[in-house]
Amino acid sequence: MRNNRHHRTRRTQDPQQAVQHFLETAVLKLGFRALVLADQQGELVAAAGSDLDNVLAAQSAPAIFRDDEAYPEDVPDPYFVEPLPAQPKNYYLMAMGQSSPAVLKSSGTITGIRRILNL
Repeated sequence: MRNNRHHRTRRTQDPQQAVQHFLETAVLKLGFRALVLADQQGELVAAAGSDLDNVLAAQSAPAIFRDDEAYPEDVPDPYFVEPLPAQPKNYYLMAMGQSSPAVLKSSGTITGIRRILNL
């Protein structure tokens, strides 16, 4: 018997709200502490997860990716920043709670974000 129920339950035409929902689902399914999406100026685009200061994480993400600095607060969890190059500006996804971007790529999270934001 085939289940015709669509897997998405929260829908929106707003790309920023859609990526917010997408990150919330990714945090739950993949076991990250937090996922924070920032633009190249360090502006917060969307975030999901625990008690992380999302604005601070967004502001730090571009510099962390360039190895210009570490995360400014003491964080007990491993973290990394994954770039999402696009035109006219780039985006950065900061992930807390795991140390490898492989799970983001293999789960389709990066591809999903790019699709939602038309990158």
